[in-house]
Amino acid sequence: MYPILACSVVAVGIIAERVIRLRGALSGSDGFLRSFSDITTSGFDPGAALNLCDKTPGLLPRLARVAVIHRDRPREQIKESLEVEAARMVPELQRHLNLLGVIAQVAPLLGLLGTVIGLINSFAAIQAAAQTGQGVIGADVVAGGIWVALLTTAAGLTVAIPVYVAHSFLERWSDTIITELEVGTGEIVRLMEGGEI
Repeated sequence: MYPILACSVVAVGIIAERVIRLRGALSGSDGFLRSFSDITTSGFDPGAALNLCDKTPGLLPRLARVAVIHRDRPREQIKESLEVEAARMVPELQRHLNLLGVIAQVAPLLGLLGTVIGLINSFAAIQAAAQTGQGVIGADVVAGGIWVALLTTAAGLTVAIPVYVAHSFLERWSDTIITELEVGTGEIVRLMEGGEI
């Protein structure tokens, strides 16, 4: 039971951290793009652009900062720099999701292991009772082991099912953010070339 409990504690910590991190990844992106557009279309001021990027939270301002720093390079080099920076962000967005997936797979196996151990204990109790010549073996001799067996199976599944659902949700959410960052990268390049929103 303790390994299953440890898995649940770790999973809750990962889920909470990922929700907070992913929620902040694109916070204020629309407002940032509008402000960035104002800077790029009204006589581009690199200092103001960098200031905006530095004071705005989220991943899109980090990409825009790279574009501003490389503003004097050809368009393809700016795009390449943005793609490199975006590629660095992907592991940040997917951090600990593999561990969450492992917990979702391991928790039912730990429950199954507990089941096997519980049944082994039940049969060991039956054998011990038979060897002492007790005759009829009472239900209480076997009940403890079977109870542990069923409890650990239930605990393993109780942890695994919500963790699996959370893993799928967080993985899809991070993929959506990555797609939005790709769109944002194109938007930043267009704005750097004097386009408007």
